[in-house]
Amino acid sequence: KRLFFKGLGLHREIDTLFVYAASQKAFGVERLGIPAKKLRLIPFHADSDFYRPLPDVKVNENQISAAGLEWRDYPTLIAAVKDMSDLLTLLAAASPWSKHANETEKRELPPNVKARRYEYGELRDLYASSAFVVVPLYENDFQAGVTTLLEAMAMGKAVIVTETTGQRDVVVHGENGLTTPPGDVPAWKEAIVRLRNDAVLRERLGRNARRWIEENATLTLWVDNIVNGIRDSVPQRPDKTRYPDPHI
Repeated sequence: KRLFFKGLGLHREIDTLFVYAASQKAFGVERLGIPAKKLRLIPFHADSDFYRPLPDVKVNENQISAAGLEWRDYPTLIAAVKDMSDLLTLLAAASPWSKHANETEKRELPPNVKARRYEYGELRDLYASSAFVVVPLYENDFQAGVTTLLEAMAMGKAVIVTETTGQRDVVVHGENGLTTPPGDVPAWKEAIVRLRNDAVLRERLGRNARRWIEENATLTLWVDNIVNGIRDSVPQRPDKTRYPDPHI
């Protein structure tokens, strides 16, 4: 995209560019030469009506889950849990959008790790039945993993996520989730064991996660952010355009 924005100056023809991560905004200004006033940082979204706490679903305290493919570091997660034989780790390792390879395929998985595709309803039940949800990521500079992260948080689940360069705008460590360094198997083990052994912490993080979604990242708030961004970027027209010609 650098050719279009920096080389051809395409941003001059655009009123507003919406970005989901602070790292993207910084890249746009510093590397692509886009004026900061044209870059609008907004949170991504989750359908908080669909992905919501399901108190009727029984939680398996010895089960955790993960989902998605985009920049997913499943090898690190598998290494972290392989010796936890009593911890069932379920991976919804599929995505209709990602071009990344599925690193759970053609790999001999430990007996306590299972990977398959889940449909939306199944995925929601998977989140609900898990003690907590994990999002292991390779280092990258955009918000890879944000969809899974927000869906799980919307369901009131405690989460563990790799703190990459791009994934720093959602989870505050110890407040609405836990973070680990990229590729750090011992750190992942420590975080998983910590959440398994501390039900009070899981409940607090999950409660704060749901509140964060309600205050920052619902689908309604996302739409409002888009609408407000458009309104702010388009010059006000005369009042006569308030009721435009329907044929235009």
